Formats: sequence, structure tokens, C-alpha cells
Amino acid sequence: MFRKINYFCYPVADMDRAISFYTEVLGLTLVRRGDKWSELQVGEQRIALMLLPERAGEGGARVEFVVDQLDKVMESLQAKGVPIQNLEPAEEGPVKVFQDSEGNEIAIFSKPE
Repeated sequence: MFRKINYFCYPVADMDRAISFYTEVLGLTLVRRGDKWSELQVGEQRIALMLLPERAGEGGARVEFVVDQLDKVMESLQAKGVPIQNLEPAEEGPVKVFQDSEGNEIAIFSKPE
């Protein structure tokens, strides 16, 4: 019945600021840009940004990225001034959490193959 996730959507207060964060800080590829809706490619999936200033940063959901080299990604994010929170190791290993430019939660971890 359900075949795949089309996109994961975050509300944002400032579209330009959010796009800059996802492209310049995280290195994602912008595939669609609009005043109220933009999309970024992550592997075969997409993250959508929807201009909803009244709901930005409310929490309740987070996207989790699997990365190949957690330490290198951490160093890159910290060099760009992103504050990182350490969580207890999960089944997948250590999980690092931070917020995007709009206050939405993002997690990263390295998944052994």
C-alpha cells in the first residue's frame, strides 16, 4: 500500500535562512525553491521546507541522517558553529542532535554496514 516517503516537511520562519542552512551547512542539494515551499534532495528522499512562521521550531518530529564518518561530519558542523548535543548510544551507535536555523531538531549517526 505505502511505497515510499515522498518528503519530510519542516515548518520554517525564514525560507532564505533555512535554505542557506540546509545547503551551506549540511551540504544538501536544493531541487526546488519557492517563496512558501522548497525541497532539498537527500539520497532518494527529499526534505521540504514550508513557510509557516507560527509553527517553526515547535518540535514533535525530527529527521535522522545516516552518515559515513560521524567524526568528520561533527567536526564540519562544529566548525560552522552548530551546537551539538550528545545522546546516549542507541542500537545504531552514538547519536548526535542539533537544531536547524529554524529550531527544528536533526539527528545524525553512523550506521555500521
